[in-house]
Amino acid sequence: MYVEAEAGDTCPADNICGGKMSYPRTIWVVRHAEREDNINRKWRSLPGGSELASDNSMLSERGRTQAKECAVRFGLVF
Repeated sequence: MYVEAEAGDTCPADNICGGKMSYPRTIWVVRHAEREDNINRKWRSLPGGSELASDNSMLSERGRTQAKECAVRFGLVF
């Protein structure tokens, strides 16, 4: 859903933002980068792998690159 709003507009979800928007907002959504468990069934044997919960794998090499690229892009925006 996309809603265009200007400062002072009535909020379509009064119970969420109090009825008035103080300023235009942009929300960025970023999905996590590639994780080691997505590409390597033996990720737990990697250094640090046995210390993590089964649903909390470390990022793969590609995932670390993706995260760095995301940081650069956000650095250009903010």
